[in-house]
Amino acid sequence: ETYLALNGFITLEDNKKRDIPIYWEWPLETGSSPSEIEENDEIDTTFIGKTMSMKITTAGAQVTSNPYANRVASTTINGEITTYNTVQAAINAAGNNQGAVVTLLDDIQESVVISANQDIVLNMNEKTISSGKYSTVRVEDGTLTIVGNGSIKGEGNSTNDIIAIDVRPNGVLNILGNAIITGLNQGSGTGRGINNYGTTNIKGGNISGKIYGITNQSSGKVNIYYNTVISIVCNTVSTTQNAVITIYGGTIQSLYNAGNGQIIDYR
Repeated sequence: ETYLALNGFITLEDNKKRDIPIYWEWPLETGSSPSEIEENDEIDTTFIGKTMSMKITTAGAQVTSNPYANRVASTTINGEITTYNTVQAAINAAGNNQGAVVTLLDDIQESVVISANQDIVLNMNEKTISSGKYSTVRVEDGTLTIVGNGSIKGEGNSTNDIIAIDVRPNGVLNILGNAIITGLNQGSGTGRGINNYGTTNIKGGNISGKIYGITNQSSGKVNIYYNTVISIVCNTVSTTQNAVITIYGGTIQSLYNAGNGQIIDYR
């Protein structure tokens, strides 16, 4: 309920049987010393790839019209759902409610911002959000957790950067599930899947860009875990070792330092 709002509208013709992904937090890097942390991580990762079966019981009510018609996103706070005409309106409505869930209801072209110490879960719901602006999603402040399948695309024709997700110094990004994150640019500028100045934790998904899948800037922290496929991962303009990329698993096509940042690879 916290990470995936199991609320929705089902028409009479819909298939009533469907698979629902369930997510939960499993802390890694526990312990008081490097050797203890490594030992505990080996134990914790024993369960990666295992399958669990859970029974989900739902309650439904018959209605005469679709309450989500012509709406592109909904916000769920304490079980109450409200729908909106834009994704940004749904994000704004979440306010500072911790763990508020914003669910995409349709494919949409829009650029959005997470700000004001927000803590939001974005349920992709197998939908796509895209933009031709500098960034499609900007985590200016607060925390954004992305769950479920779907796509976040930065796409355009520019001499500058086109970025799917831009994480600013005060932002935290968590990626769960299998979202596809792509930074495309038909112009002469770069395309980046994720541009990170803050903290980014990647625990799933497929991330790529015209040049970079992930760039870690300045004092940014990037943690890459299992079930992740990424094109190029790079510490870019850092002049100190404050920019750190830590890799616990996943598939990375190319990994390198363009500055003096630190890369810690436990694979």
